[in-house]
Amino acid sequence: MKESLINHEQNSLEISQEEPAKFMENNQNNTEHTQKEIEELSKTVIDELEDDLKAWTELRQETIKKLKAIADYVDSVTKKGIIARAVGSGGGVLAGGLTIVGKNVNDPDLVN
Repeated sequence: MKESLINHEQNSLEISQEEPAKFMENNQNNTEHTQKEIEELSKTVIDELEDDLKAWTELRQETIKKLKAIADYVDSVTKKGIIARAVGSGGGVLAGGLTIVGKNVNDPDLVN
């Protein structure tokens, strides 16, 4: 009985010493496989990010063009508003002058 226990313990030790070697071998294979997968995945992700960056850049360029067009429109409306205000003020001054002249012409005291 004692001898069978010793044999069993020796066999257990032999197995336990072999297991780490097998584990390391399997783990190394898994690591290599995982590294390949990571490299492929990384390339895929980088390609997708580059595509997204190109699309984003194109959209931003279109947005910039539209914003410039809007700014030009607002600028033209502002200039037209300034011109209209100047013409309106000038017209108001002219109308005021004509009103005064019209009153003076129709005033009997001034005609004599």
